[in-house]
Amino acid sequence: MHVDTITMQVLRYALSQVADEMGYTMVRTSRSTIIKEIMDITCAVFDEKGRTVAQAHHAPMLLTGFEITMRELIKKYPESTLDDGDIIISNDPYMGGQHIMDVQTFAPVFLKGKIIGWVGSIAHHSDMGGAAPGGVAGGMTEIFMEGIRLPMVKLYRKARKARRSSLSSKRTSEYQIKPSVI
Repeated sequence: MHVDTITMQVLRYALSQVADEMGYTMVRTSRSTIIKEIMDITCAVFDEKGRTVAQAHHAPMLLTGFEITMRELIKKYPESTLDDGDIIISNDPYMGGQHIMDVQTFAPVFLKGKIIGWVGSIAHHSDMGGAAPGGVAGGMTEIFMEGIRLPMVKLYRKARKARRSSLSSKRTSEYQIKPSVI
């Protein structure tokens, strides 16, 4: 399919604006000073394979882990397991996140029942309940000390809040709360 240069630029800037507006909405609605005042966030639009198509102009250095996380997400959640309105959340550094304080959310974008792309955001949080305020301090020897680690899980299913609690900060799976459906 051939797209002329003007159409390509219109689409490029429209998708960049989508990412920017996602970020401005996060800033406008946040109660966190890190998000509201420092704007330690960024957002992006991805194609159906998880490749970055457009990015916001907030804190682009946060984008480095996005595509790694998208690859992991697509492996864990094939299209057949996703619905319109699903939102997936994670802050797991072993799945592409940068550190526990950076919480990432992703949502598939559907057209006629097929995923045509993704939108995602990442926002730095001040504290995730670790051994030290802010989650970073000398002497920490395990990731569990930094705070709660959110595995890649659905926060919303079909636009309804999922009732699931899976605490990766627990050291063994016998302490994890198993998923339940609304």
